[in-house]
Amino acid sequence: MVSSRDHGIINMAYPFINQFNNVLAYVIADGQTFILDGADKFNAAKMIPFDYLNTSGFLIKHEHGEWINIETSKHSYKHTAVVDAAINEAGILKGNAYIKSYNYARNTRQQKWQDNKEKFNEYFTTENYPDLKISNLEAKNADIDSFPLEQDFNFEAPVNSSGEYKYFTTNLFLTFDKNPFTSDSRSSDIDFGYLQEYQLWGKFKIPDGYAFEELPKNITMILPDTSMIVKRVISTAGSVANISVSIEIKKANYLIDEYFDIKEFYKRLFDLLNEQIVIKKK
Repeated sequence: MVSSRDHGIINMAYPFINQFNNVLAYVIADGQTFILDGADKFNAAKMIPFDYLNTSGFLIKHEHGEWINIETSKHSYKHTAVVDAAINEAGILKGNAYIKSYNYARNTRQQKWQDNKEKFNEYFTTENYPDLKISNLEAKNADIDSFPLEQDFNFEAPVNSSGEYKYFTTNLFLTFDKNPFTSDSRSSDIDFGYLQEYQLWGKFKIPDGYAFEELPKNITMILPDTSMIVKRVISTAGSVANISVSIEIKKANYLIDEYFDIKEFYKRLFDLLNEQIVIKKK
């Protein structure tokens, strides 16, 4: 017997029946434990359904029972993105993106792909490129839950221009579009639910007759307890900028007392991701 995340936390000292709102199956097979929601067709059997991740449940055993913690560190929310793009003389960034969504990142995208492919493009919208256009979108492994959901598509969007300068950000397709931690105060702990991993590899070619004027610096940021790590490496070779960004969040829960550290870290993270690469006409 369980309570979903949006239904609320169970008071285990006084567990009245109205604190529960669902029943899951607790299965032991071949020495492995599985917690299954028969109504969730998009969650792989190996993974705890997200609605109940990091909660507690009451395990019924005939006339007896016991409390169990519903948690795991085996499966994370993981995205990887490979971007190969070029800017033309008209200031249009065009290219190809290849994205893999693993585990919990796969679940929601798989559901939207199968339910409404026409709206799947919404996952790629970004405030940095409000006029972004997606074409030739393909999704693979939507019916094979043991593989990541692969998304392959072409895209184009205008970059910003000012006189002989053009400038653009490489913050594309990692889902870090809006900072969720901007409030000056917080009244509850932070519960991400899952561990998180993000990786971007990008190649950006600038037009003939232009040179790199300003590049963001290589940087590593680490939270004091090492539970959040961000690394960015940028290099150039002729008219091509290569970038690698990795983001790891190795804790699912943070106490309210840690909020201001998280807020400051996220502010610096979004500043870092949205830094511009500036190019100038020779």
